[in-house]
Amino acid sequence: MPWSLEMFPVATCRGPLCVGGGLAEGSAVEVLAGHEDAWTLSLGHLWALAEVVILQILGTLVLAIVAGVSYAVKYFSGAGEWTQRVIIGASGIASLLAPMVVIERVGLTSKMARFQLSIFAILAFFRLVELLRSCGPKGFNMSARNFVIYCAASPEVMFDKEGQLVKVPPGKLVGIIYELCWNSILILLCLSIGRATNYAPLLTVEDPLALPLFGFPYALPSSWLQAASVYLMLYTSFTGQRLLIGMGGFDSAELMRNPLLRSTSVRDFWGRRWNLLIHSLMKRIFFKPLASGSRAKRHAGALAAFAASGLFHEYMWLVLSWESLGDSYWPGGPSLFFLVQFLLAACEASLEQTALGRMLAAMPSPVQTLCTTLAILPFGPAFLSGLRGMFLDNVAVLPTIGSAPHPRAFFAVSLRGGQAWMPMLLVLILATASFCATSRTSPKASPSEDGNDNRLKGG
Repeated sequence: MPWSLEMFPVATCRGPLCVGGGLAEGSAVEVLAGHEDAWTLSLGHLWALAEVVILQILGTLVLAIVAGVSYAVKYFSGAGEWTQRVIIGASGIASLLAPMVVIERVGLTSKMARFQLSIFAILAFFRLVELLRSCGPKGFNMSARNFVIYCAASPEVMFDKEGQLVKVPPGKLVGIIYELCWNSILILLCLSIGRATNYAPLLTVEDPLALPLFGFPYALPSSWLQAASVYLMLYTSFTGQRLLIGMGGFDSAELMRNPLLRSTSVRDFWGRRWNLLIHSLMKRIFFKPLASGSRAKRHAGALAAFAASGLFHEYMWLVLSWESLGDSYWPGGPSLFFLVQFLLAACEASLEQTALGRMLAAMPSPVQTLCTTLAILPFGPAFLSGLRGMFLDNVAVLPTIGSAPHPRAFFAVSLRGGQAWMPMLLVLILATASFCATSRTSPKASPSEDGNDNRLKGG
């Protein structure tokens, strides 16, 4: 190499890109022995990152093919209604089985790749259900082109009142690029904190499920950190995909609206801020068919949406822990979590017109956000325990800052000297400032199209 950080007296470069190499997987512990560097940027696992990109490309192509074939069966084959249901239904079930087959036949380097596979499977299944029932957004099945684009794009593409695909507005790509860069910084800081604390700050055990009351209140920082990691991982991934969709000329819907720092109620969190892609799917497939009419029917629709959310998360956690079912996944945990969320949302709706409800609604927004957090997070370990393996895997796969290079890093740069606690102090300060800035600049959630939307689960 014509250059090397080794020429600088305070810097150390380790990895295949540096003179002398180092950080080869399997020998990293020996390579790092004796080093006392205090500032290190580890740039992650190169092959694991490439694996996710490859899966994203192949998954998109497979979704497009499945969408095209299913649309042809539905509208061009001349098959009877039951034949259509059998063929398209079989395609949906096959999409759910495909991740397990890939894991067993191919093998994957990272948990993040498994998570990506489960997302593809869930989206394919629900969008084929929409095709069968014709309950998707207006225009999604107006043409084969519309449905293929709608099904193959993980973020939900937008349609106008005539059912035509909406073109990306001028200047929107710049905003998406800004969001992508900003959230990439946030996820770096969040993962660095998770790496330093083993994703269990203030806890004496790694899994709060082993403690009474799920470790409440000591598990709250751990649950919030893990929830922030899920939020940033999903938001950053889908923002990158929205950028590609926008470069193709189409507009797409926002995935998140800063749920952790701006939610003013449980219903606001699930209905208007968290994972609006899944919220829309649950609304169209489960909530609307049951919710017309009385309050009891609306509650039945909401219960169906929350129950479906719990079940498909059970599936996703199963994919993550496939071939290693003891990997922190608690069967039934996600379903229990979403049942509790339904009860919280139903209680909140019942109290809305009472004196207590009006008092809570009159509180300052930060206090409402704190109350919402204290209502949702105590039950978080039931949901988040199945993701713990992925969190710990992500700190190796993705870039992090720490007091020493990560053993699985492909490339790392360290600065000698200083105190080992200084990098984490800097990360905490930057993370706090960044989240506060995000909270101040994030737009408010727009009112729902349906006043009962906020009883639905967002995913």
